[in-house]
Amino acid sequence: MADGEAICRHIIYSRKYITERFGKRVQPEIMWSPDTFGHPVTIPTILNHAGIKNYYLMRAGYRYSAGGFKYPLFLWKGPDGGKVLVLNSLYNNQITPEKVCQVAVEFEKRYSLKESIFVYGVGDHGGGPTRKDIERKRRLEQKPAIPNLVFSTTKRFFTLVRNKKDYPVVKEELNPIFEGCYTTHGDIKKANRNCENSLLALETFSVLANLLGKRYPEKELEEWWRIALFNQFHDILCGSAISESYRYSLKLANRVSFDSQKLITETLNYLSESVDTTGEGYPIIIFNHLGWERSEVVEFELPQQLRGKKVWAEDRGGKKFPVQEIGKKALFFAWKIPAFGYKTFWLKEANRREKENTPVIFGSIEEGFLETELYRMELGLDTGTIRRLYDKKRGREVLQRCSSVAEDPSSWWAEYSGNLLRLFHERPHPMSAWIIGNIFRIEHLFDREEMKLLEFGPVRWIVSVKRKYNYSRIEQQTILYPNLPWVDFKVIIDWQEKGSIYQGVPMLRVNFRTAFKNPRAEFEIPFGWQDRTGEGRELPSLKAVSLSEAGYRVCLLNREKYGYLVEGNNLSLTLLRSSYEPDSLPDVGEHKIDYRLLFGRIDKSELTRQAISYNRSLFVCVARVHSGRLPCEHSFLQFHSKNCVPTSLKKSLDQKGLILRFYEVNGKKDKVSLRFYFPVKGLWQSNLLEEKGRRVSLNLKKKPLMLGINPRSLNTLKIRTE
Repeated sequence: MADGEAICRHIIYSRKYITERFGKRVQPEIMWSPDTFGHPVTIPTILNHAGIKNYYLMRAGYRYSAGGFKYPLFLWKGPDGGKVLVLNSLYNNQITPEKVCQVAVEFEKRYSLKESIFVYGVGDHGGGPTRKDIERKRRLEQKPAIPNLVFSTTKRFFTLVRNKKDYPVVKEELNPIFEGCYTTHGDIKKANRNCENSLLALETFSVLANLLGKRYPEKELEEWWRIALFNQFHDILCGSAISESYRYSLKLANRVSFDSQKLITETLNYLSESVDTTGEGYPIIIFNHLGWERSEVVEFELPQQLRGKKVWAEDRGGKKFPVQEIGKKALFFAWKIPAFGYKTFWLKEANRREKENTPVIFGSIEEGFLETELYRMELGLDTGTIRRLYDKKRGREVLQRCSSVAEDPSSWWAEYSGNLLRLFHERPHPMSAWIIGNIFRIEHLFDREEMKLLEFGPVRWIVSVKRKYNYSRIEQQTILYPNLPWVDFKVIIDWQEKGSIYQGVPMLRVNFRTAFKNPRAEFEIPFGWQDRTGEGRELPSLKAVSLSEAGYRVCLLNREKYGYLVEGNNLSLTLLRSSYEPDSLPDVGEHKIDYRLLFGRIDKSELTRQAISYNRSLFVCVARVHSGRLPCEHSFLQFHSKNCVPTSLKKSLDQKGLILRFYEVNGKKDKVSLRFYFPVKGLWQSNLLEEKGRRVSLNLKKKPLMLGINPRSLNTLKIRTE
């Protein structure tokens, strides 16, 4: 559930911490993960990029079963071809003659090794040795039939065995387990995503402001990253801690979100003061901290003087975009915002005689249909769910069409409709926060109290459907845009369903039944994607899951959830789960949950960009009119690639330059085109630790700079600016 960039920060800041605490430079040779609940296949890629060749884990080893592990030692190969040597031992071991001998025999029998390793400890999952362990070891040293026991280190063992044997090669992800943890305690999941998004945005905006002379907040970022990373500890982020833990962790997370957002606002104000905003109207600057051009709807506070009037947002080229007023807020479609840059628009009162020549939404809630230039949506009047979603551009059904039954027009197979809330009831079972138990009943939430058009205008329409279930109240909002190939959804829930040892666990999912016959399922993982079979199990994903067939995709994006279920052509996102131990009331209360249905002929690199964009919105700064040194539209760094996606732009650890990280998504060799609009003194293909690697020849007369990129690779560029 940790973002790829968060995993990078774990490695960087752990190394820095150890260096500061122990007073020497630490070479990170071993990744130590004693209790991680499953491992994405890209972990070897990340570790290789950090120069880490060895990995120790105690849980979720390759093909774990009650009978033990298939391989205690194996080479784990990432999608890019990088390998790490993995040691997989038992959990919370104690030193006993039987266990020690069993491990020694296993290593000799399986690998012909005279050396084996026995990892032991007590406490919270792999803690330190006890006096009893040490005393038993000393007594066993006197037994002639017992192998020689030596207190040693994992590093020494890896060094000893690395080149002694051709170990089995594993190319798969390592067992995701404890599937309840992908949803339990939704508050900490949302807080985690907010912290990741805010800190990555702050890093990039701080780089841009630093190029203009503003101090880079190195100390603040490190402090806030460490808090965010602390909250990714497995029994916090996984929702498997006691309630007091979440009061503490949420307080920390909220502080990070508040303080980082405050600093982002300060940084954007600094940047806006350097922009030339002279022109007719009220200037508004849209900032894009991501590495690709974006066109999206933005929300901002409308100046008092323009409220209640017909307003346009106009760019320097004279292109006009209608503004939709919503109370004190307003919306408009911000078109072509440059990568790592910004674009200025001017808000103007429209001439009454001006005709709108923009895409529109039309339809009738009473008749149950809504239509844009790109798609047609039909709603069930009795349920408020989606009966049909038709892609007009491609001429195909997006979701399985729910036709009425000929003999009874009032019946139309509503259980197949889209955006359908389904309540699953699990039987009581142990470890309810961790494990999804046996499902004994499924309820479809068809009944509605109200369906109405909540908002309509030239920028978006919102349909609101309200429901009641027991003591819970649910509002589903469906949000349509006239010129965008997706539908947004918001669920506002006062959740009062409680789990218990007597009633079991209620779990809420939203389901979309696609029109595919035999789709391929792809789940987003750190710096990549994972193909999985649609077998009806809860499985983890970061920001998106895609079903595809013959090049056409239907994708379900989210802003705060991690648990998905794919079963055939059904695509579900798990919204809430009311486990009852160790926290008896983890999710009772109010929730606002956003997700997006994206569809069309989209490759994985574009899907990745869309998923990141959905999570990391454009930023808006209502500026004042003044003449600045920067043009009204500008990109500080242009990054062009069909298959590669940038994930971060930040200041280097030595504060002498910048770090740009990106990865190749589609499994193809590629070329990256770079244009720098600031002075560059040197460029290196670096690693995760930001050590200088191969120097890239800089020919400032030859633009753009082209770099060859390997398939599935993780790449870090170190850009010297001082």
